[in-house]
Amino acid sequence: MNGEESWRRAVAASGAVAAVVAAGLLVVSQLGAQWLRDIMDPLAADGRAGPLARVSDAALSRMLLAAAAGAGVAAAGLLAIRRPLARALAARTVPPVWRSVRIGGWEATAAAVVIGGAVALAAGNLTAPSRWDESYSVMTYASESFWHAWSTYDRPNNHVL
Repeated sequence: MNGEESWRRAVAASGAVAAVVAAGLLVVSQLGAQWLRDIMDPLAADGRAGPLARVSDAALSRMLLAAAAGAGVAAAGLLAIRRPLARALAARTVPPVWRSVRIGGWEATAAAVVIGGAVALAAGNLTAPSRWDESYSVMTYASESFWHAWSTYDRPNNHVL
């Protein structure tokens, strides 16, 4: 299999994943907000997904439909341009400086230790309740409209994206 063919398959697989995500979001949007709240509430630290509770059923359905449409457009775009995109990706050249880079055994071991430690520390905090900065981001930015979350950067804590 040449480079262009493998890139074409990778782009097609990405488009297929985006299509599955779009279909899943479409199904969830039709199941109703209460169904989603019943699933999300136990995952919240206090047993109630507060920002989700403040969103009306119709608004939540519209948000999920918009996300499904976005994923559908991404899927259609990837699948429509997979051949020219694969050609462009296969034709790209690797800068000469990266051709000579080799990672030795101790560098790989050090990276694995650092990443493993970070994963272990993060896994220990998965069940902890939201701290102040996460709660503030949700209450101030994510619980408002999409445009508000996207465009308001009055504090460095808005890391919605």
